[in-house]
Amino acid sequence: MKEFAVSIKALAEFLFRRGDIILKASKSPTAQEGQEGQKRVQSNRPANYQTEVAVEQSFCGNLCQWRLAGRADGFTPGTDQCTSEIEEIKTTYYSRQTLPATQQQLHFAQAKLYAALLVEQLNLANIRIKLSYWQPDAESEYSFSVTESNTVITHWFSNVVEAYTQWLDCYCKHLNKRDQSIRTLQFPFTKFRAGQRQLATSLFRHIRDESNGFYHAPTGIGKTTATLFPALKALSESHCQQIWYLTAKTSGSRSVNQTLDLLKMQTLNLKTIHLQSRTRTCFCKPGNSIERSECHFQQGFYDRLEQARKEFNELPYCSQEEVIALAKKYELCPHQFTHELIQWSDLVVADFNYVFDPYVRDMDNLKSIRQKTLLVDEAHNLPDRAREMYSESLSVETLKQLHRLIEDKALNRQLKKLIKLHKAIIRDDNSAIATIEKEKFIYQRIALTTVERLAEYEWLLYPEELFEAVQQLLRFAKRLDTIDNADRLLKDSFAEALKIFCTNPAQRIKTMADIFSSTHFFSGSLLPSEYFTHLLSTRIDTPFLQLQSPFLPNQQTMIGFPLNTRYHQRATSLPLLLDILQQVNTQKPGRYLVAFPSFEYMDNVVNFSKNQKAGLPISRQPRTNNEEEKIFFLQGFSRNPQFNFVVSGGSFAEGIDLPPTAKLSGVIVIGTSLAPPSPEKNAISDYFRSVRLNEFDYTFRFPGINKVIQTVGRLIRSEHDKGMVLLLDDRFLQKNYQAYFPRHWHIQATHSLEQLSALLKS
Repeated sequence: MKEFAVSIKALAEFLFRRGDIILKASKSPTAQEGQEGQKRVQSNRPANYQTEVAVEQSFCGNLCQWRLAGRADGFTPGTDQCTSEIEEIKTTYYSRQTLPATQQQLHFAQAKLYAALLVEQLNLANIRIKLSYWQPDAESEYSFSVTESNTVITHWFSNVVEAYTQWLDCYCKHLNKRDQSIRTLQFPFTKFRAGQRQLATSLFRHIRDESNGFYHAPTGIGKTTATLFPALKALSESHCQQIWYLTAKTSGSRSVNQTLDLLKMQTLNLKTIHLQSRTRTCFCKPGNSIERSECHFQQGFYDRLEQARKEFNELPYCSQEEVIALAKKYELCPHQFTHELIQWSDLVVADFNYVFDPYVRDMDNLKSIRQKTLLVDEAHNLPDRAREMYSESLSVETLKQLHRLIEDKALNRQLKKLIKLHKAIIRDDNSAIATIEKEKFIYQRIALTTVERLAEYEWLLYPEELFEAVQQLLRFAKRLDTIDNADRLLKDSFAEALKIFCTNPAQRIKTMADIFSSTHFFSGSLLPSEYFTHLLSTRIDTPFLQLQSPFLPNQQTMIGFPLNTRYHQRATSLPLLLDILQQVNTQKPGRYLVAFPSFEYMDNVVNFSKNQKAGLPISRQPRTNNEEEKIFFLQGFSRNPQFNFVVSGGSFAEGIDLPPTAKLSGVIVIGTSLAPPSPEKNAISDYFRSVRLNEFDYTFRFPGINKVIQTVGRLIRSEHDKGMVLLLDDRFLQKNYQAYFPRHWHIQATHSLEQLSALLKS
């Protein structure tokens, strides 16, 4: 028997939600406003009025046991003259006349569920059900009420319990079949690769013990299979109830699907969904300006949801393709349909932002399942991504745009004052994060006033630039509520902008990771280990598994050469660098990935080569995001042997998987990939200095070493690959760099062109 805990709100939304996804654009009250509204209403009730009245009851099906529980907002016991009354209180910006009927019906169903439990619990002959709304902008309340007899409400409740019990029994049937199918699963390959069994075993144990983990799993180990397979085994043994698999890019999602396809061949029963943005999944054509209130797939969505959800539950195996097919069949918005299925899915595949981004994540669904396992692939990308998610900026130009586009005179006067304040903080050399934190109430008051004014009208009729400007102000104002010791205030006098910059996202990442029973960060380049343990976790005692490369050491020859690539020496390094490239081209011609620390350095080498008429076959990474140029550059890897110049840390240095026809002969890394100084880097240095860690290491050296490891990882992708790595910088030969390189790197030092030539020949 499977056991479930169900809240009254969740049960009401599951069975009684009807109508459109978006009825009409309107301001929604915050959680704090909801609590305040509830207290205001409760304070006006008689002395015998009881608040937060706990109710619960348990039920049993053929395969499930479930407990329904909640706390009623208010209850007034009956007397000889008066009927007992149950009250549900909601805060809304809708008036009595504009309140959508479907919303009222949903809230009334919730109140009725409380009433049914109290009738049973207190053996009441009848009960008055009251639904009260507090309207904060009008400072008033209005209500609806109805009286139900014991017989009527008991019969209604009996049907509710029967319907939900049948659903849970059907869901449990899937869970039993799923667990049985996973228990019989065999590892999808004839044997484990080196390190693969160790990774799989460690991950399973950590999931079982509800502990977190870090895993450096070099390219070739097969980390997707080695993490997903044990996680599924843990799922079948009830060590977790759901798996979330996060990826940094599309290729990670594709690897998950490839692994699932292999397991599906063994008759795997599994429900998988992929969370993607609305624009990527929407059935409407790209660029379609249709208003959401007129979208056919969103109109009547909840009227058609029940049948589609039932069919999803009855499918033995369901992938994202089947989910999309069901959405088309029942004419449902695929984006919202996918989110409705989260609670009933076994595996959720998504980008980082669906868990960590405060404006994208779905907290209701994240908290709906208690025992979840989180797998974070390509975790070396998370610190920088998280810094972006937890940083917010606001420019004077954005405020001026609001001032121009908003016609409300009173609001315009407030915006004018805010512009003056914003400018003053930017110009004040002594202003810091504490300065703007003191002024947060001004930003927040004006942001909320702006939203309230616009909420009185149809948001969708406003120009997009106004909507974006309002969102930017609102986000900045909200961010002021969550400032901590890792935040710094950055001022851009030229752009007239302020930025609340998150220097270390570890605490914020931990807050979200704690929602899961266990969290696991893994990557082919999760080094240096101390760098990632400090940026992804606040617990430095989290186990860190560093696996060896599964490939033989002699597949990858590593050579170090003491070229001085420091910024002020780059111009003088060009002749020697050109000589090195010519030697490689003469003695070992082939396809090379050549990584530079910057576009400027790369361009200087190209121009110097042309001026010297060196005749080197060079292809350069495009400087734009033009898709055709990107494709043309990547196709060049399959053409004649050449040097493919890229910038270290970019998508071409890390995120490319080349086809077999474009196998690399070698990787040449020029420089240590240290990032240039910037206000953000200065802020990061300041933070790590304040916590007594080496600011240079955590700001520059460690991220640079990680970029080098990522670039070198492009070379050996299978047991058949062989190649050369040439590290061109004297710092690569120093102990304070080599101590952080992967253990299987054995760098042979050369100190002259003659030594390099001899080594190339050998």
